[in-house]
Parts: sequence; structure tokens; C-alpha cells
Amino acid sequence: MVDRRPDPESQLRSLLWAAEENERVARAEEAERKVAAGEEDSFTPEVVREILLRAVDDREAQLRGHRRQRSSPHRPTPVWRLAAAACLAVLLTGFSYGYVRYRQLLEEYDRLAEELHFDEPFTVGLSTTGQSSVEVALSLRQEIISEVYVDWGDPSDGPAGVEGRIYPGSEVEVSGEGFARLRLAHRYEPVTGAGLRTAVTVRLVPSTLPAVRPETLSEERLSVTHQLWLLPPGILVDPPAASLEIASPNDGDFVTLKTEVRLRGAALSAPVYLLVLDPASGSYRHLASVPPPLFGAEMTLSQVVDLAGQASEGSVRLLAISSDHFDLPPSGTIPWQDLPMTATRHEIELRFAGTIVAPAAGAHVSGVDTVRFKAFVDGAYAALLVRPARAGAFYVQGDGMAVTAGEELSLAGTFGGRDSYEIYIGLTFDPDLFRQGDRLARRPRADASGRPVTWLGPVTVVQP
Repeated sequence: MVDRRPDPESQLRSLLWAAEENERVARAEEAERKVAAGEEDSFTPEVVREILLRAVDDREAQLRGHRRQRSSPHRPTPVWRLAAAACLAVLLTGFSYGYVRYRQLLEEYDRLAEELHFDEPFTVGLSTTGQSSVEVALSLRQEIISEVYVDWGDPSDGPAGVEGRIYPGSEVEVSGEGFARLRLAHRYEPVTGAGLRTAVTVRLVPSTLPAVRPETLSEERLSVTHQLWLLPPGILVDPPAASLEIASPNDGDFVTLKTEVRLRGAALSAPVYLLVLDPASGSYRHLASVPPPLFGAEMTLSQVVDLAGQASEGSVRLLAISSDHFDLPPSGTIPWQDLPMTATRHEIELRFAGTIVAPAAGAHVSGVDTVRFKAFVDGAYAALLVRPARAGAFYVQGDGMAVTAGEELSLAGTFGGRDSYEIYIGLTFDPDLFRQGDRLARRPRADASGRPVTWLGPVTVVQP
């Protein structure tokens, strides 16, 4: 390929020739100017040489720049850089627009709030002062809040412990900005027993409400509550969170008509009641109760309850509640609407495992007799255990039999001589847990895998 680029020497000669031409033109123009102005010719060879050298330097600089351009050709910008720049531009545009819009809405809200006087129309402060006093501090706009009521929750003030209206009142301090300020303190008398868990409630009544209620005048903000715990010496403390739960059985477990219930609670200051829902009437029936622990200490209660009278096929609801706002009637039945919904409570639903249909309690049996039962534990295996009163051990009457949920089944039992016998039906998910002829000192609570064993019974019968 033939190199058509000009020779550097030829370029230099061309440059010198151009410089000479420029010199001649400059000298001619300068001569004509001086002639016209009457000046002497001041061009010297040194001036001409300087002009020539300057022109040569400029030309060489142009040539060097041209070579660099040819040796470093332009490379196109990668696509990902263009895409990143475009995304960044979009994000910056969106952020700028969103920020401007946010500022516009905020300024509009501030303007409306200032016009309607809804910017912080009141503040309420509740605090304990000293050992047995509590103080309420109020600051409110007079044109927005018309009345303020306080409930100290002190039983010594009356049945409800209500002081009543505290604003308007004589102790109110009014400022020139339309704000009313008030400080009011209350002292509690010592109590007895496990103390008193109570609350101070401040209720504010607005003068008028717009069609659309603002957030600053919502029901939650218009009613301010502070929880208190008054100990017997008359000392006020912030109460720990009260807790109450049915530790066992768990929600959804299978139970029998007589089952053991364990309760666990902490920081309770009211009696604890264990109730069961009567599905026929919708009321709760009392099963057991326990007084509150001293000074809110932890509490445990283990009680065997009798669920007889409830639906033995299906489910039953068990309720544990701690409250002193209702009295237990002599009948032991409490309508559901009489139970305070704000009390500490725990409710679970239990399922009946089944029942022994026959023989009935106290019935006479022969040497070999039939035991009929219903089980509702799907997938379980049933075994009959007989416990003679004289022997005291449990005798397994046959291997485990697969159960069909809700179907009445029969098992044959052998009864020895004259004695009274307790009849049990064990329900397990282990088909090999019970074997014919086994003699057990006690009834197992779980199988080898840790799965619980459910027991129906006992039913006590007699062989005369």
C-alpha cells in the first residue's frame, strides 16, 4: 500500500516558502502604511527571522497533534455506560419532582393547619410525683378544646374514682396566645392485699369537629391513659405487663371430660377465673378460681376440671381471665357480655378425644364383659385397660385396635373375682404400645416417640 502522506522536509520547505510570502506581504503592507504616515522603514532582518521561526514552531505543533490523532483513533462509548447515564438522569429527575411535590403538599398542609388552628391543639403530660402522687399537666387551645375530664382510678374517691371536669376551672392559667395551662395532682391512699392496678384517664372534649376529623383530634388522642400500680404501702410504680396463659393443654389438643389444666401468670392484681363456654346458652360456666399472687409475683395453678355437661362430641372453649370487675353469681354461670373485654385473658379451643359409652359408672359386670366407646382421634389405636382395686396395677385387655373417628367400637374385658374395677381406654398413635396381657404399674403419658397418650375414663364398675 502506497503511503501518500507528504514528506516532512517537503512540508518544511513549503512552510519556509509560506513564511517568506507572508514576510513580503507584511513588509509591503507596512511600507505602504509608513509611506502614507510619513514614517521611516523599520523592518530589519532580525524581525523577519523571528517571524519565520515563529511560523515554523506553529506548524510543527500542528503536525505533532495530527500524529497523535492518527495513532489514537476514537473508540465508541460502551452501551452500558449510556444506559447507566440514562437511568441516573431518570432517577434524578424523579427525585427532584417528588421532592418539589412533597414541599408543595407540606406547605399546603401547614397553611391549612394554621388557618384551622389544628396544629397541636393540646398537649397532655402524666407523671408520678413522689411516692404516692400523680400529676396531670395540660396545655390546650381555648377555641378548640371546650372541656377536660379526669378519672384518677382511685377507689377511695367513689365507685368510679372520677373527679370530674377540671377545665374550665379556677386553677387554669390563660396566656395571651390563646392557650390555657393547668397542673393538677392527686394523692392515693394506701391499699391492702396485692395492690391496685389502675389507670389515670384524661378525656378532652373539642368545641366543634369538622366534617373530616383531623388526626390531631382523633379518638385515640382525645383520650389519654396512663397505667399505674399502687402497692399496699401507698407507693406508685409503673406496672409490669400482666400476663396470663393456659399452659396446658394447648389450643387444639384432644381432652377428655375430666382433664388437668395448668395456668401460668405474672404481674396479676385481680383474681383468676377458669371458665368453660356452654354452647347451648352462650354463657360461661365457672370451673376454678385462684386469688391473685402477692405483689404481682408469678402464679401457677394446676386443676383437674370436669367438662361434663358440655358437648362430648366436638370442641369446647376454655377461658382464663383475671379481673375484679365482675362478681361470680351463685349459679356459677356468667353471660359473655358481663366479662370485661379489656381484662387480661387467654382463651383456647379444645377437642374431645371421646367417651366411654357403656358400662355406666357403678354398673355390675360379669367375668367377661364388653366395653363400648367412641373416639374422635383419627388415626389412633385403642386399648382397654382394667385396674382391680385390690391389685392396684393396670392389665392390658388386648392389642391396640385401629380407631374410626366418631364410630362406636367395642372391646372385650376380663374381670376376675369380686372386686371393683376402673376401666380406661388408651388412645395412642403407636400400634405396638399396648400388648395383650401386659401388666403396668402406671398408665403411660406418652409413647416411645414422645407423642401423648390420651385416656378415656375412668369408669368404675363392680363385679358382685
